Amino acid sequence: MKGLKGFLLRGVYLALACTMFYFTNEGVIIGGIGVMYEYLLAIAIIALAFLVFLVQPDTRRMAVALRYSWALSASYLWIVLYSMLVWGLSLSPLNVITRGTFAVVYVLIGVMAAAATVYLFGREGVRLFIGALLLANGIYIVRAIIDNGAGAFLREYFDLIITFTGKTGPIMKSFEMRNFAYMLGFFLLYQVLETAFDRRLRGKGMRRAARLRQEWWMFPLAGACFLLGLKRSVLLAMLVGLFAALLLVRLPAKEARSAVRILCVLLVLLGFAYIMACYYGVMDWLESIGIDTSTRAHFFGQIKAYYEMGIGYFGKGAGFVSRTMQEGNLVRASNGYLPGDIHNDFLRQYIELGFFGFLVWIVLFLCYKAEFFFHRLETETDRLHGILAMAFTIANYVTFLTENTLYACKLAMTASLFMMAYHYEDYCGTEDGYG
Repeated sequence: MKGLKGFLLRGVYLALACTMFYFTNEGVIIGGIGVMYEYLLAIAIIALAFLVFLVQPDTRRMAVALRYSWALSASYLWIVLYSMLVWGLSLSPLNVITRGTFAVVYVLIGVMAAAATVYLFGREGVRLFIGALLLANGIYIVRAIIDNGAGAFLREYFDLIITFTGKTGPIMKSFEMRNFAYMLGFFLLYQVLETAFDRRLRGKGMRRAARLRQEWWMFPLAGACFLLGLKRSVLLAMLVGLFAALLLVRLPAKEARSAVRILCVLLVLLGFAYIMACYYGVMDWLESIGIDTSTRAHFFGQIKAYYEMGIGYFGKGAGFVSRTMQEGNLVRASNGYLPGDIHNDFLRQYIELGFFGFLVWIVLFLCYKAEFFFHRLETETDRLHGILAMAFTIANYVTFLTENTLYACKLAMTASLFMMAYHYEDYCGTEDGYG
């Protein structure tokens, strides 16, 4: 679709995506069940792509989008499959089952919305996606300035940057709660890697490697907005992902894939080691040497009663941790604060999936995904796509250590989009998208 139809299609997508980003915690009751607007709007994006497919089908683009969706959804589908066994054998309450099921469904919606975006627009989908995010961010900035004044806004903004999140005022805290920093930070990583990788491809004579001049104006805007909700864990994730990519890109194709396989095995072992460290009191040790764990030491000590270390630990099933916390069954932290979530996705997965379930999940999340995006490793693009996907997988891995990002719909959509979009048209055998 070109001309006016393409313009209208981009306009509809921007409107849906911008609204999805703007409404973070708002929702509606449907059939007695609360559904957040972000899920409904993500479904609308999926429906838009399906409608375009019905009107002007492109089976090659759809096939690639669906294959990518499967690779990125496999670890989540395993969560539900294994949890069904646990729920049945342990006679889990209905509220735990529904909680776990919907958590997975919501994040799968994010993956499918990313697939819908690349189906419609290909690599240009990144520009539209981030444009919508920046627009939503801009609207919220205007609101914050109107409500609090430009002086207070700028004062908190510079305090946040100067103290490196040490002093986060209520205005900046409101931006942090919207999780814009995760999405914008991952975009900055994507922009740097894609530009560097395409420069290498052009150096090897691949004329179709995109220069992406259109997107570079977004980089400083995204950087400035990223600092509004700055989180140290996101910055660390970006840097670790970038460092891994810079090391891997120096290796020839087969050596790069072998290095990724070894790295995945090490990360699987590190995941188990981290859970064991949490169980045996590493947070208490950090507190004892003067490192503030933000009540994690107290909280992890309390949650030990709900799981055990060992091959025989079966798990509680998806939804157990969040439902238990929502019902207030965990003791308040020493400062009277009841955490809203576990702030450790690896620990959550181990508690809910047990030893075996966690092992399969982390292998699917790391090893299967990394192997998939190397394709057949026949071209330089295959090699670079695999490295880019591994960089984002590692960045996600880092956020799982101290945050609750595993089941976040928009964060899953963001990371999935960046992994899908890289040279999407080349793998479809088409020039561009419908926009």
